[in-house]
Amino acid sequence: MLRVIFDTNIYGLLLKEKDAAEIEQRIVQDKEFIVYGYGPIRKELRDIPKVTKLSKKTRHLLLNKF
Repeated sequence: MLRVIFDTNIYGLLLKEKDAAEIEQRIVQDKEFIVYGYGPIRKELRDIPKVTKLSKKTRHLLLNKF
């Protein structure tokens, strides 16, 4: 069983992937692959400043995606 904690950088990279939805589905379906730390990562993503349009959009996309 593989247990991982993703860094917030991974979520930004996943937004750039063409097949991000497929990757997400594979992670969810694979019972041998467990992702820990979702709560702290989500809190860190919420801390993205809402200063510019780009940062607002990025924050919104990341929080809705994950």
